[in-house]
Amino acid sequence: MNNHMSDARSQTATVALVQSEVRDASEFDYPEIRKVVQEAVSLAGGLTNIIKDGDVVVLKPNIVATRGAPRLTFLDYNAYKPELQIQREMNGITTDYRVTKAVVELVREINPSGKVYVMEGSAWGQTATNFKLMGYHHDNIPGVDRFISLDDTSSYASVDSEDLVAVDLGEKGRYPASRMPHYTGGSYYFDRTYFEADVLISIPVLKNHLYTGMSGGIKNVSIGATPCMVYGNNRNRITRIKKIHHSWGPLNDWIHDYYLCRPVDFVVTDGLQGSQNGPRAQGSSSVENALMNMRLILAGQDAVAVDTIHSYIVGIDAQKVDHLRELAASGAGVIDTRHILVKGNRRVDEVKKIFKLSRILAVLFRGRKSQYRDFEPPEFELVNVMLSDNNLSADTKTGPNVTKVELFIDGELSWVFSDGFDHIEVALDGSLMEGAREATFYAYDRYLNCSFRTARLGG
Repeated sequence: MNNHMSDARSQTATVALVQSEVRDASEFDYPEIRKVVQEAVSLAGGLTNIIKDGDVVVLKPNIVATRGAPRLTFLDYNAYKPELQIQREMNGITTDYRVTKAVVELVREINPSGKVYVMEGSAWGQTATNFKLMGYHHDNIPGVDRFISLDDTSSYASVDSEDLVAVDLGEKGRYPASRMPHYTGGSYYFDRTYFEADVLISIPVLKNHLYTGMSGGIKNVSIGATPCMVYGNNRNRITRIKKIHHSWGPLNDWIHDYYLCRPVDFVVTDGLQGSQNGPRAQGSSSVENALMNMRLILAGQDAVAVDTIHSYIVGIDAQKVDHLRELAASGAGVIDTRHILVKGNRRVDEVKKIFKLSRILAVLFRGRKSQYRDFEPPEFELVNVMLSDNNLSADTKTGPNVTKVELFIDGELSWVFSDGFDHIEVALDGSLMEGAREATFYAYDRYLNCSFRTARLGG
């Protein structure tokens, strides 16, 4: 039988998944954060192939707000209510400044003479104030040239500024032109520094989302990088709901379009804490109740692939997240888990959890429609494994949900199979044959639930 197989290195997209040995997220110190971030970035291919010395590099963290919104307090328009203030570190809602610091240091190792900017446009409160409250300043991150608030790009409800760049997607656009703010003329507007940067790195938080199911590297820029004065409601409550339609279909279309205008070059997802009832603990009894203690970092050059892995980790079916599915269809990245290679010290099934989304708020928002509940490993058994000359063959009993099988030889990923699972056959080259002792087969379904079996090879 012929298998559609490939060398592990030839998979379409690579996503790094590294989990720290720290048992509680509150115990993270900076050396451990730097270690986990560096390992994930390295496994994802590193930054040397996308950054050169002298480049302008923009980092986009997620600092949506500095207070949580448990229960119904999201209806309170006070962006700085003291009793709702979230802790600066490991809050699961905003990108921990220490993750951004680690990325800055990795960038500076390659790019000592270029410019490094951290850019954000918060949803609640003033971005400059939120920067300070969340630790985003030169004392904490000295490698940054400027912390740029998108509140200050252009004038309110105006596109008449040299700071802006207009992009017309034409037929590629999905967002209804009739819903565009009238003064934009149907174009998408970007901060010029952001749009013209040599390298753009998104640093989101691992969380789900009431409006879109999940909030990752793509939504982080497609909403949070929009110039606040063009797309915000007013100077005190920037939230873009009135200017960017936030019902399920139009919002996903907007995210698709805005990202397609300027894709990011790399994603580093802060999953050190992570939070459910996202984006700001809406529906939780408290912010603390929303924390998920994930202790991991995701990284990759393909933002669609990184967000796909993010989705399955937080209990969201990426194929039901419209902007991910449509971006994949537009050629912007990979959503099919058969063609995503996850590298690191954990598999997705080892870290995934059910992240709750409020049932009450689901009456208004549709994020819950993308949740999945299948966390069961697929059926997979080894019936017979033979090693003859240079050929390894295996007969298996495979359930109907299996979509991919990975073959490891002595702990090293060597082949990936996308069909023909009942009989697997490969030719081992000399380097694999010499001293080979163990073959392990990992069978995945499309949610990356996993079953595995190991066979000894010789004495």
